[in-house]
Amino acid sequence: MIDGPVTQTELSGEARLDELLKKANIPTLPMVAQKLIELCKDDNANFSQFARVIETDQGMSSNLLRVANSAYYGLRNKATTLERAIRVLGLKYVQSISLGFHLATALNKFEAYGFDMADFWHRCVFRGVLARQIANHYCPDRSEEAFLIGLLQNCGIPFLVEAYGRQYAHLWHDCHNSQSSLFQLECELFKFDHVAASAVITKQWSLPDLLAQPIRNHHTRSKSQPSRDEKLQLGQIAYFVGTLSLNDPESLTKEDVSLAEYAGKVFGLDKSGLNKILQNTRQEFSSVSQLFADILPEKVDV
Repeated sequence: MIDGPVTQTELSGEARLDELLKKANIPTLPMVAQKLIELCKDDNANFSQFARVIETDQGMSSNLLRVANSAYYGLRNKATTLERAIRVLGLKYVQSISLGFHLATALNKFEAYGFDMADFWHRCVFRGVLARQIANHYCPDRSEEAFLIGLLQNCGIPFLVEAYGRQYAHLWHDCHNSQSSLFQLECELFKFDHVAASAVITKQWSLPDLLAQPIRNHHTRSKSQPSRDEKLQLGQIAYFVGTLSLNDPESLTKEDVSLAEYAGKVFGLDKSGLNKILQNTRQEFSSVSQLFADILPEKVDV
């Protein structure tokens, strides 16, 4: 951990950021996560390949059964096998939440330094589910990628908490500004921000560029109109989900105020449409949170 404030001249460039993050001991991904990433890159990967990887993790298998049997899916006949759970949930859904679970668990191993990790993951999982719900409306073929992007777009924060220590942790713990204001303040106080840190992490973990690029740019507003480009679509979702404040901020920026207008122009969602998206997000979150129970607060507030 680095003691004291970090000046603008002490660190520079991606190499120096790599050096900073080495102090945080970026964890090696579990073998299951590594195999899932490789399968995600293979367009020809099939149902049985994913099932064989997932079934090697007994805890994951039982958690998936809990999700499949949750009230959200309303099964008349309970799923009693992993294969049945995968068929109920869908292969792409299972691969995204399984990979997301292992990546989040790896990130959760850092020292908190006064940082509320359980609350952090509470918000990350919610953003992931919200991103998936927006994608279901906007680009349904990429809804699972949207979930992973929403879940992981702030993955640089725990690393910088570990690297910078309490000074950085207090920024996120004590400040009640909006997400946009917090990001601006982070850039002013520290040489490196969580977006830059997240970019290094996605590279080190070899995440597919379809995930990595929107994560790298989630605080950058792209064009305010619909797009057919998948990376741009996911980037637009990442921006909206990443900018949305999930608390009662003390200050708002023009960016915050214009989010509803952005959702209308890009996603075609009016106030009624946004409310429906949020209702669906609430329902799905209650189901998905069972998978992430080990890293979420005991009581989750949707």
